[in-house]
Amino acid sequence: MIPLTYKVQFGKDLTTGRESYLSSWKSPDDPSIGLYKLWLDPNGYPQLVMEKGLVEHARVGPWNGLGFRGRPIENTGPIFLLEFTVNDKEMYYRFTLKTSVVFRMLMMHDAIIMQSNWIERTQEWAAYGNIVVDTCSLYGRCGPYGICTVENPKSDL
Repeated sequence: MIPLTYKVQFGKDLTTGRESYLSSWKSPDDPSIGLYKLWLDPNGYPQLVMEKGLVEHARVGPWNGLGFRGRPIENTGPIFLLEFTVNDKEMYYRFTLKTSVVFRMLMMHDAIIMQSNWIERTQEWAAYGNIVVDTCSLYGRCGPYGICTVENPKSDL
């Protein structure tokens, strides 16, 4: 059993400089470190940034106190609780398990983040959800001073 305090988190310990982030798989069948990295940028208003290699690929945010701007307010459901912590010592975005369900979060080789839980009866992982970066979150998609809506992702002012 996983303890109820189990957490998946990304962020930064501001006193030690230690950073937690999510990295992608190298290929569909190779879980070694791939091209993508999802991390919490602590500069200015906190935002989640995805890099492909050393190039910014997408970003979600900034944090508005309830969720990341551009993303729906997340309904965490019965499995985990989302929390965002910012203070003088740390800045973290955490997923804390609310039950003893075995839960995992993987960033696949194509940057899709898969959330799944272990089903003991079938001895298999069942997809709980996935996080896909929408076209409006892709970095530089609409150019300077552009606005983007999911319905019309190329619109500019």
